Amino acid sequence: MKTIKQIFKVLAILLLVISCDANEYDTPPSFTDLAFTTTFGSSTLREGEVNRYISFMDMSAGATYHEWRIPKTAFFLKGPIPNNLDNHDAFIINPGDTVSTDKTVHVLFKKGDSNTVIELYNEFADSTWFVIPSYWDVDLKEIINDTIRTENIDGKWVASYPVVLDVYDTLAPDLQLIDMAENVLTPANDTLVVKFEDELIIKDLTGIIPDNNARPTSTTFRVKTIEENEEDVVNAFNSKKTYLPEDFEANNTDTVTFNKSIGFFNVEIVSQRERTETLRGQTATYVSPIVIKVEPLEEELSLKNQAKETATDEIQFSVTSKLQTVENIPATSFDVKVDGVSQTISRVELAANQTLLTVVLDTPLEPADAAKTVTLSYDGTGGLISLDERMLQAFTDEPIEVYVPTPINQVGEITESSDDFILIEFDEGIDAATVTSASNAADGFSVTLNGNSFAIQNVSVDVANPKILKLEMVDKLYQDDVITVAYTHTAGEIKSLGGGSLSDFAATTIQPYFEYVLNDSFEGALGTYWVEGASGTGATVAFSTEQAATGSQSVKMTNDKPRLESGANLTYDNGATYVFTYKRYIVGSNVTLDANTEAKQPGDKFWFDSSSGATAVTPRWYETPGVAPVVDTWVEVMSEFTPDTDLFNKKVRMQPVPTSDFDFTVYYDDFKIYKKDTRN
Repeated sequence: MKTIKQIFKVLAILLLVISCDANEYDTPPSFTDLAFTTTFGSSTLREGEVNRYISFMDMSAGATYHEWRIPKTAFFLKGPIPNNLDNHDAFIINPGDTVSTDKTVHVLFKKGDSNTVIELYNEFADSTWFVIPSYWDVDLKEIINDTIRTENIDGKWVASYPVVLDVYDTLAPDLQLIDMAENVLTPANDTLVVKFEDELIIKDLTGIIPDNNARPTSTTFRVKTIEENEEDVVNAFNSKKTYLPEDFEANNTDTVTFNKSIGFFNVEIVSQRERTETLRGQTATYVSPIVIKVEPLEEELSLKNQAKETATDEIQFSVTSKLQTVENIPATSFDVKVDGVSQTISRVELAANQTLLTVVLDTPLEPADAAKTVTLSYDGTGGLISLDERMLQAFTDEPIEVYVPTPINQVGEITESSDDFILIEFDEGIDAATVTSASNAADGFSVTLNGNSFAIQNVSVDVANPKILKLEMVDKLYQDDVITVAYTHTAGEIKSLGGGSLSDFAATTIQPYFEYVLNDSFEGALGTYWVEGASGTGATVAFSTEQAATGSQSVKMTNDKPRLESGANLTYDNGATYVFTYKRYIVGSNVTLDANTEAKQPGDKFWFDSSSGATAVTPRWYETPGVAPVVDTWVEVMSEFTPDTDLFNKKVRMQPVPTSDFDFTVYYDDFKIYKKDTRN
């Protein structure tokens, strides 16, 4: 059918070409066909813009009458029209006409309207229809078509179809200035006076202007100084917010703090609409007619807090407002006295925050000076001016708090590292220079190994954490060593970064280092690392919160051959001995412990996947024959195994035994495997 219709279209075109005599009577075609196209083609996204045009072409055959109808806010253009024009007004024909009988029309839009209707009106001698893409269905992910059908009205077959367009208006930015009490500011003289450090809210109105659907997608908020020369203008505030058009009101305000300088400022916004496949990008700037005059604060610029000496021998104090940057602050404008005697000042510096000043003496203050009268004075001649151009007021003999170092304390456990260092942590960072410059950094430390004196070979500060002091011993450390460390500061030369000495601490046993192959407390979810093995029917293997030695969970097992297996990532060295420990909780009410039970030799069986079976180990519940195991409490169990070959990527499997005809409920927690490393 479509092929036949296309043939008819070609024939119709040929007929139109042949019928070129103006006086010849045009016989209506013997077939009818409704069709039209637009600049959009088959796209369902029909968007336009103010001051741009869209073309519409009626391609129907057999129409006895035809019209294009446009709204009053649009105009017909006469072609040809050059490309890339910003203004098409010179091509407007018959202003005010809203109907054209031309087959092809170019329509210029002068008003934004998301429901702009261009109507096709055709009359035919016979019925016909036309399928046109209507919209994109987001759920079905396909285009939904609309069928235009002619309707018989007074003996005429009429096709009337509204082509609905979304015409975007031109960006017309506008703004409001609002104080922090949410009052809209509209000064009568167009000048708004604020104090330095005051805040104002800039509100962009562009996306909410009545009868304007321009729909911006970003706003840049700016505050600029007003200068005679454009090149002297400085941005005092600049921020940009990007958003979807529907999120405009959640992003159309920003708060500016007038804390850069005093003077006169303009407030502006730059409204933008992002370019798309169908829309040009658009940018429009609006400068508020309200001039902001920023005046200095009325209070004096003065000392904010008491001057203090730091642990690094610097005297610091803050002022009440930010200062303008000064390259060289004259040291002669300041005076530091100790019991009335002036000290030589080497330099004065302004910190990056522009409120903190640092005074450095040629000869630092000593802790003993804390008992003396130490003061700071400023004569007002140092050129220290706030950002709002207030001079720092002179002050005389303001007291300085002298830094007195406090001892630092050992905290936490003293541990062994993997590389045989003894690690001692303190509550402050240690000055590494005092360690390297000490005549003997080990002075004050007393270390014993299994009851005997143990010599220190070297002392250093941990590079990653300066709070940790590292002791290197003259011999290797083993897991079964009992090592203690004590400190007496009398002879010690090591200091903290603040100059404090190490505090005494009594002999403390260090925690040995264990090279763990596995260290797990069943705190995750069953099935992540631990999985149930080939358990018997009715057995229970589950992570449970009913009992826990540590944390909040343990693994629970009940009778009939329950099995638990780890992930296959465990590796063991041939001939090395491995210790495994775990905690066990036997529920006494679920097992009868008697001679008959003992004869069954219940225990916790572990397989470590040795090819010879040497690593299948069963710690028995009756550890001592005739003595029943402890029930209803957590007990720590330890055992070991030695593989007879290298093992790679192995599992560990655990299962209470015997595997049948034995009722029990048992919990396990804190399962660990580590490589044994002992001196004996």
